[in-house]
Amino acid sequence: MGIERRGSRRQGNERRWKTFLPVALDSSQGGARGHILNLSAGGALVHSATTHHVGTIVRLSLGDFQLSGRVAWRAGERFGVAFLTALPDLTVERAIAVSKDSLVLEPSA
Repeated sequence: MGIERRGSRRQGNERRWKTFLPVALDSSQGGARGHILNLSAGGALVHSATTHHVGTIVRLSLGDFQLSGRVAWRAGERFGVAFLTALPDLTVERAIAVSKDSLVLEPSA
């Protein structure tokens, strides 16, 4: 299982929320379903059986809430999405709150 990367926007001081949020994914490669495994102002860790190539723009839909980003890396069925625009913490919390079937754990440092 190789890791494919292109650039990185990770910010060491961002608050990351460990989650298990069901998400619908849409890109030029088609639609898919998956789960957001962690979420921060700058991006998300996503698990999906459908492969999205590094550099692809994806739209993540959590109910009526939508986020857009670029696939920054992938390793097997996991990939990182760097949001096109960083989100305020309040927006991250709102994105988590709109998913009724979600499991949200404590924020990680």
